[in-house]
Amino acid sequence: MNKSTQNWIVNPDNKISYPDKVNRLLEISDKLVLVQVHELEKYKKARHSNKKPVDQVYIDQLFKHYIVEGKPKLYLCD
Repeated sequence: MNKSTQNWIVNPDNKISYPDKVNRLLEISDKLVLVQVHELEKYKKARHSNKKPVDQVYIDQLFKHYIVEGKPKLYLCD
């Protein structure tokens, strides 16, 4: 491996990493429900302790809903 690519994470599937997904979701935090923002912030803080994200499915669902599909906030109805 040459030295110029040594610090880069090579992802053969071209998937976005979970930290990148969280950062992207937090950029649009005004479009998220407050509880979702708090969960993402909690994950971002835990990320620094080198733990694997427990809520990968949750992050994937949020990313798909808000970023990929561009849907609005989810509200509970009676």
